[in-house]
Amino acid sequence: GGRRKMMERLAGKVLQRLLAKYCDVGSQDNVTMGVWSGFVRLQDVNLKADVLNKILSQQGIPLHIHQVHVSRIEVTIPWNQLGKRRKRNDGGEDHNDLVVLIDGVHVLASTDFDFDDAEMNGYVKEKRRKLLAEGLQAGQKRQWRDVLKRRLQDGILQQLADQLQIHVRNIHIRLEDENHKFACGAVCESLHLQNDSSKEKGFIPKAAQINHFGIYVNAVDVPQQSLPVEQSLLTLIQPAEATSALDRSIAR
Repeated sequence: GGRRKMMERLAGKVLQRLLAKYCDVGSQDNVTMGVWSGFVRLQDVNLKADVLNKILSQQGIPLHIHQVHVSRIEVTIPWNQLGKRRKRNDGGEDHNDLVVLIDGVHVLASTDFDFDDAEMNGYVKEKRRKLLAEGLQAGQKRQWRDVLKRRLQDGILQQLADQLQIHVRNIHIRLEDENHKFACGAVCESLHLQNDSSKEKGFIPKAAQINHFGIYVNAVDVPQQSLPVEQSLLTLIQPAEATSALDRSIAR
């Protein structure tokens, strides 16, 4: 028991380090990991806006990310049961599925047309350098692609893809334009990607379901042509306030 807890605590720290470049998961208490049970839970995950904004700036995308918050991520991997089937009470069979649950995805962004030409040119040069290097190593990479393709078709990756289920709940992505005083966004109660046995053999058998999806475009602060007026969320100083405001807008 003690050794298992120590291993799971160590695995949690390793996971935090792997995510540290792009994510902030706060304290160790926000990471729950069962190495043997195949269960991983992350709570209150914040993607690092400065890292995302640097990528957007380099590629000349006129967006500025203020916040990307995910309330909870849970991954269940049945290591001991991959590829096996379990009997149901009605006599049928089910796979032991790999389940990914993502709850509370809240994104707040604004338009930003202040580009850094030097940074964009540096990104283009680095991209060209990598393409040249990849061209010189094309033969070697082709071999790796062939190996990966075979593993996808015949190995554990194919089993994981076949048995993968994804459930995303409570999504709100909002974009504000401070110059033209409007906000637009998309909200969704839930999105599900699940197994579908009716699919033809040779394809990954998946079916998608979207519940309570909607989009909106509203004036912000200043009324325009009798459109409803909203408060700008960019004025909310605390990230928790913006998250709460985004969450309240999701139809349930």
